[in-house]
Amino acid sequence: MPSYKDLDFSFSKNSFTNDLNVIEDSRSIRQSIKNILLTFNGERSFNIPFGASLYENLFDSFDDVNIDLANKIIVTLNRYEPRIRVVKVSPKIIKDKLSIEVDYKYSLGGQSIVDKATVQLDIEES
Repeated sequence: MPSYKDLDFSFSKNSFTNDLNVIEDSRSIRQSIKNILLTFNGERSFNIPFGASLYENLFDSFDDVNIDLANKIIVTLNRYEPRIRVVKVSPKIIKDKLSIEVDYKYSLGGQSIVDKATVQLDIEES
């Protein structure tokens, strides 16, 4: 039986119950991580500090991306996703995209599980 459930952000309906579909366990956690990282600070008026505001870092130097951004992500995820413990954050710039890999651990049914979430942001040319 799954321990973690969230609404699927595709907002598709279950064809039998006509309810919104849910996602479970590792998919639920990955969706939450992506949601936290892609949310701007202040975007949610009921929770102003929520989010990582990653787009603010798109034009930083590569060294800043590797150090400052990784630390910012760790602090943000530790604050807003209590189901996980961040193991490693690896930001990379690949073909005009900022790719962020987050390695993390969580417990499910008494087992410790190691997983990874990847978030990508396009770097647009001005």
